[in-house]
Amino acid sequence: RRFKEAQGIFNVSVVNIHEDPDNSSPNEMFACNHLDNAPHLCQLARSQSVKHNNPSIDLNWKVFSTRVSSHHPIELRGKDTRWERIKKKFNQMTDVPQLCLSPNLKNKVLQISLEAETTLTPESWYKSNEG
Repeated sequence: RRFKEAQGIFNVSVVNIHEDPDNSSPNEMFACNHLDNAPHLCQLARSQSVKHNNPSIDLNWKVFSTRVSSHHPIELRGKDTRWERIKKKFNQMTDVPQLCLSPNLKNKVLQISLEAETTLTPESWYKSNEG
C-alpha cells in the first residue's frame, strides 16, 4: 500500500543520506530536518563529531573464507595462523572464480526491488525521470 493510503501515517520523507557527505552527518540531517518535535535530539546530533568512516571489505576474500570448509577438508577455526598464508596466496590470484545469480533469480531480485521502490516512494517520483 502507498503511505498516503495507510491510516495513521503522514508526513513521510524519503531521505538521501549521501546528499551532502562533506558537510553534515546523516544523524544530524535526519534528526533536525525530518523528526518533528525533537529539538533535544537535533541538538544532540549537532553536538556529535562527524565520522566519515566507510571501510571497504574484500568480498571475494570474505566469501572464500566463509565457504572454503564446504569445498575442502581443511579445518580452520578462528585465529588459526594458516589463514594468513592462505590469504596471501588468495591475494596473489588474478582470476578469482565468481559465482553469479541465475537469470531467473536476478529477475526475481529486480522485481522485488521495483516493488519496494513503488511501495515506498511517491508515485510522482518513481514515474518521473529520476525514479
